[in-house]
Order: sequence, then C-alpha cells, then structure tokens
Amino acid sequence: MFEEKIILDDSSFKALSSESRVNILKNLNNRRMTLSELSKKLKLENSTIKEHCTILVNADLIKQIDEGRKWKYYELTNKGKNLIQPNLTEQIKVLVVLCLGAIIFGGILTLILQPEILFGESIYSNPTNIEMLTKSTIAPAMSENNFLIQDTYNDMTINDYGLREETIGQIENTVTKEFFILGITISIIFGIITGWVFAKKY
Repeated sequence: MFEEKIILDDSSFKALSSESRVNILKNLNNRRMTLSELSKKLKLENSTIKEHCTILVNADLIKQIDEGRKWKYYELTNKGKNLIQPNLTEQIKVLVVLCLGAIIFGGILTLILQPEILFGESIYSNPTNIEMLTKSTIAPAMSENNFLIQDTYNDMTINDYGLREETIGQIENTVTKEFFILGITISIIFGIITGWVFAKKY
C-alpha cells in the first residue's frame, strides 16, 4: 500500500496559518457540517466562518456539498483528510508494538511467579514421584524390623497423602496464577485496541 504524499502550496500554508481554520478542519474530520453548525461549534459569526471556509475551499482542503437543499454541507477533501488524519500505517505499527509489549510483559510476569519453569520440575511436584520415593526408601527396610517399620510406613503413608494434597493445592495455585496472568495480558491488549479505536473515532 503506497502512501500519498502531501504537497503544501502557498494557499495551503495560508489556510493552515489560522487557528480557526485548523479547528474547522478538525471538526469536519468528525463529520460534515453546515456553516451554522460550525459557527455554533466554534462560537464565531457565520460571516467569519464563511470567509474561513472559502479560503479552505480554495486550498482544496474542504469542499462544499450542494444537495439542492437550503443548507449546504462542508466536508474534507482527500487532501484535507490526509493532512488532518494521522497516517494509518503508522498507527497500526504502534498498535502492533504495544500488543507485543503486553504479551512480553505477560511472559516475564509468568517466569517471575513460576521460577520452576526455568529450573525444571521439582521431584516433589509430582504425586507419582513422591509415592515411588517413599516406597523405594521404606519398603526394603521392612524385612529387618517388620512391625516397627510397618508402623513407620503407615505414618509415612499418611504424611504422603498430606504432602500429596499440599502438592495438588500448589498445582491449583499455579494454574490460578497462569489464568490470572493470562487475564491481565488479554485485558491490556483489549484496552490498547479499544483505546486506539476510540482515539481514531473521536
């Protein structure tokens, strides 16, 4: 997509040298308006608005729309739109950069809150590992003192279940953190896009 270059001649510079005429362009950027509407909006006399509009028409920044009605509308020409509106390509680039920044922020926040992602899974983070570790260290010793070791094994089994419940709780907390981070990231991206659309419209 090629960007249209704007060439400002003497009439364009003259048209843009007045703050009132610049304000007329800004108002017409929202929608087309009549002399009376511009006069009311800018709090200027109709004759003054008429004079400013004539200069803008001669500079090919606005045009008058005659629809056969008593009142006539003014609206921006393509030249006026390109002059008053920010470049769409640049806006999209900024939007993409902001969204990527939000995603990177969410990733960094995830790594900060979950360091095990960097250093690997702990042996105690998996209930299966806990069960295998308990059996491998306790079961062989039962042959030496069956009754004492059996009681110890039962106690360890109870503790094992408690540790397992605690581990499951930690996993649930981790999942909750992940959803929380994901929610924040999505909210930031949605806010950026909404703000961009709102700013472009108004």
